[in-house]
Amino acid sequence: MFGVGAPVGAAPARRCCSGQLAFARRFPRAAKRSGACPVAARQHLPGEQHMFKNILIPTDGSEVARKAIKAGVKFAQSLGAKVTGYYAIVLLPPSVYGDGDLIDKSLMNTLDRLAHATGEKYLEEIAKAAEEAGVEYSGFITRPPSAYEGVIDAAKKKKCDAIFIASRGRSQLKNLVLGSVTQKVLSHSKLPVLVYR
Repeated sequence: MFGVGAPVGAAPARRCCSGQLAFARRFPRAAKRSGACPVAARQHLPGEQHMFKNILIPTDGSEVARKAIKAGVKFAQSLGAKVTGYYAIVLLPPSVYGDGDLIDKSLMNTLDRLAHATGEKYLEEIAKAAEEAGVEYSGFITRPPSAYEGVIDAAKKKKCDAIFIASRGRSQLKNLVLGSVTQKVLSHSKLPVLVYR
């Protein structure tokens, strides 16, 4: 299941429910105008333009992210939209590896290369799901200051019109201390954010 998040200052997000789903199936144009569940509103009339054309699906390789990939690709398929996969390489600053001493540059390069290979592996999962669904796909990896900034910047650079993201990722402890990446994307994104739970 997923709900739609709204940026700060926007109207509150509507949750998916069977009543909205039934309404949207019977009256798709009215549902679209009223802001009903976008999953329900996917039943478009012939010639009607789709709500989203390029959906960003970020991943961190977690189990929840894998489930979100399948749901996001299925959602894109139902709209005739393309999918842009995204992975953020967020390396820890060198000072956290010791008592403020900088680590060897060659070790940093090795860590960066390994992180990039990991990102490619995770993006391959999105590429495979998109290919199986017959959905157009492109992948994108960056090294942002933080994961949530990377997601928002990737959506902007790749001209996405929605972000489809898992409700949580790998680090539950980090979520408790710093707030989840998803929550920060919801708070800062100007695009619609669909959260997979």
